[in-house]
Amino acid sequence: MARICFVSYEIHPTTWGGCGVLLHNIARLLLADGHEVIFLLDVGLEYFERFQNHDRLDLPSPDHCRAYQVDSLCRSLDLQPDDFAGIFDWKAYRFHHACRQVYAQEHPNIIEFFDYCGVGHYALSAKAAGLDYADARLAIRLHNSLEIIDHFEPTKPLTLERYSLYALEHSALRLAETILYPSQSYLDQAYKPFYEPWLGDQKKSAPPLINFPTLMPASADSDIVLFYGRLFAFKGVDVFVDAAVAYLNRAANPRLMFYLAGYDSGAPPVGQGSYQAYLWQKIPVKHRQQFQFTGQLNWEQLRDLSPRIRFGVFPSYFESFCYAAQELYAAAVPIIVADIPGFRDYFRHETNALVCDGSVGSLALEMERLSTDHELRQRIKRPYPVAGNRPGDFYSTTNPASWMCAAANGDAPQLLVVVIGDEDANHLKQTMAALDRASIDALQIVVCRPTDLENDTEPAAFILGAKYVLVDCAGRALEPTAIRTADAIVLFRAGDAPEPEYLTRCLEILARHPPITYVGSWKKITAGARSHLQTYSIETMPETLPFVEFSFPSRYVLRTPRQRLLIDLFDANAGQYGEVAYLWQLEADAHYGLTIPAALMTVLDQASQETDFNLLPYIILKASSSWQRVRLANLVVPLWQFMTQDQHSSLQPPNGQINTTHVREVMAVYGSIDWKILWMVRRFRRRVEGWLSRYRTGQRLLGFVYGVYKGRPGAKRR
Repeated sequence: MARICFVSYEIHPTTWGGCGVLLHNIARLLLADGHEVIFLLDVGLEYFERFQNHDRLDLPSPDHCRAYQVDSLCRSLDLQPDDFAGIFDWKAYRFHHACRQVYAQEHPNIIEFFDYCGVGHYALSAKAAGLDYADARLAIRLHNSLEIIDHFEPTKPLTLERYSLYALEHSALRLAETILYPSQSYLDQAYKPFYEPWLGDQKKSAPPLINFPTLMPASADSDIVLFYGRLFAFKGVDVFVDAAVAYLNRAANPRLMFYLAGYDSGAPPVGQGSYQAYLWQKIPVKHRQQFQFTGQLNWEQLRDLSPRIRFGVFPSYFESFCYAAQELYAAAVPIIVADIPGFRDYFRHETNALVCDGSVGSLALEMERLSTDHELRQRIKRPYPVAGNRPGDFYSTTNPASWMCAAANGDAPQLLVVVIGDEDANHLKQTMAALDRASIDALQIVVCRPTDLENDTEPAAFILGAKYVLVDCAGRALEPTAIRTADAIVLFRAGDAPEPEYLTRCLEILARHPPITYVGSWKKITAGARSHLQTYSIETMPETLPFVEFSFPSRYVLRTPRQRLLIDLFDANAGQYGEVAYLWQLEADAHYGLTIPAALMTVLDQASQETDFNLLPYIILKASSSWQRVRLANLVVPLWQFMTQDQHSSLQPPNGQINTTHVREVMAVYGSIDWKILWMVRRFRRRVEGWLSRYRTGQRLLGFVYGVYKGRPGAKRR
């Protein structure tokens, strides 16, 4: 029997949410089959105790089900939110910190994360780095990533904080050992087009439908058309209301009632306030008596209403499975669904449902047909079951070895170390001493010694836009055209102190994982007695590297082709961005990077190099991967927002008020602005302003931009 750990923000019936329903159903099946189930829940104490002391006991074999709360396990965490790039990075690391404790105590065979918010990023990075979870398979189940949902939600601004959330989702999915998906159409048509290739295997695991409401048959005078879902834009609620109005505008159609049963998201596409208030504005006064907003209905309330329900409508723009639609179908309610991938493998037009194309006109037409054709309603109401009551065999069979379990192929990679020196000889001694402690055989070290162009007579080379004389460990000058690459390269600055295991672990990761092309770790940055942690995982957002205050060179170990001239490795035309351009080159063609979530490097806090804006267009235009181009294009939006705004305002929930017991759930969706990232972007904005203001054309452009932003072209910025 297996031991499975589910990581979640939700668990039915303790909390709302389709993800919680799915996990509840799977847990019931697994426990009934004799497996053990563990829940790691990021919920408030009140919810956790309710599940632990009440709802858990209603599961089969509850003594085989154990639960842990993230907050309780993170009391020992000595890191703070300010140590991370943003709130979602912080939350993902909290999940990892809690999960590693659960793993140490329970040793689960499978740990399953959800896709939204990228909560599995740090746990997956830790396993790929060989730090944790050696005997567990780390899987991610596709529910709906927030990035995909936001494609159909016009109310979510693409801030830098939300952009970083999308990046975590991408990174976690790339690293997952197994991706579980509900249907083939959803995977191929709704999900994969928005994501880079994944390293893990993909396995179908449809959400099981164990229970559904027992409803009474529709009466002869049934008069309700039911929208059964949350009042969210991506649920197509606007389409439903507009189609209902179009239906009512035809006098020949039966006078039906249109019920909207679901909680209000409080995020209308226009203005603020409740979604219900926004929808009322779309309904003509003469038809308003035909509409009713019921709020969330439990199954008992739905049963009381069922004799009046003529059919249900699900006009969603996007769904992964949609328990609400599956439940009504299983309860023999005729339904109309939108033609979307999440429904495509379950519902066939005029066979077991009516399928509209998602437009108002199409839905209104199908409403007319179903409202008047009794025979059609009888024919399509659950002629056969579509949702099974098993989640597939992933939990009960031995899965093939994952990409993370590969053994090193051949000899350990050979490493070229380049140390960029400075005026302080002690800094170089510190770094050389640290390299001696690494105890790596056949380590080739080259020191870049700063030199003045006019006074130095030794052969020199330009590395990352600066001129150096290259010497060996003994200070002997080297001919730049004689230095060739090995299997990998790492660039340090004098004063850097890598931990003894740093280079060994990086080289081991490269040896075991061919798809990984660059590896680094967190850094401890010191300035005298003060220090802070840099946890930025550059593989999640490598496109941001030219724009953020990151400590360069990166100190990452980079794969290199053997026997290439060192002076040919980094594009000389890219200057100070040579390493960035090379990282981007490595990332192309489904090759990725990895940041070890541990501080294995200490570096001195040094003033960042002034940005040469003339080089930015060069490296951006040379981005070769289509995914890099997409991300660079998306990055323009949050950068532009912060370049043109005067004040930083924290994000507010849509309804302006939050129940304190729901703070965690709200934060999981909305987060908060990370001030360090905003400070870095604002500094970048000032640099752009300074560069543009040198030229008359640039001054005019700035005046125009600020004028448009303030609503009056030509206005001066305050």
